[in-house]
Amino acid sequence: ARLSDPAVDLLAARFEAAFAKITDASDCGTVWMLPETEAQILARVNATTRAYDPHTIHAAFEAQVKRTPDAPALVFEGETLSYAALNARANQLAHLLRDRGAGPGMPVALCVARGVDLLVGTLGILKAGAAYVPLDPAYPADRLAHYLSDSGASIVVTQSALTASLNGNDAQVVENDRDPRLARNPTATPDERAKPDRL
Repeated sequence: ARLSDPAVDLLAARFEAAFAKITDASDCGTVWMLPETEAQILARVNATTRAYDPHTIHAAFEAQVKRTPDAPALVFEGETLSYAALNARANQLAHLLRDRGAGPGMPVALCVARGVDLLVGTLGILKAGAAYVPLDPAYPADRLAHYLSDSGASIVVTQSALTASLNGNDAQVVENDRDPRLARNPTATPDERAKPDRL
């Protein structure tokens, strides 16, 4: 009484498909229980292979910056950044991170509240050629310390209000909201170091 007639028919068809294959299965995990009609639908829905030119997320972003530099890229709580402004801030962070040793294959942690600094931090880390390790600032300090240690991140990008929660580790801290070196760094896009097949 809790299932519609079509749902009952579908369930019965799945059982019939499973029972038909059960003698050939080596264990329960290898029992295929989709009727042929459902298997065809599944194959059609999952046929998502497409030809594409592999490129990085930040390279795609930079291409958009060239197309629409003055268009709004980010709006958060009344603050709006154009593509050019967001790109410039991310570039300044990328240059600072490179000066601190960030590069290809290196994990760099990002522990910031949701907002402008989250996107600036992510793009800056990727533009530096590093791999970003997201850390939720809502996590307890001991969990953040574990994630930093476990990931091997030797640099963490954060905000001044969150720095205290990251004490007790050896990672270099870059405060994205008040580090004076950021303003002194160039806004030009750094040379490409990250490749699509790298961490």
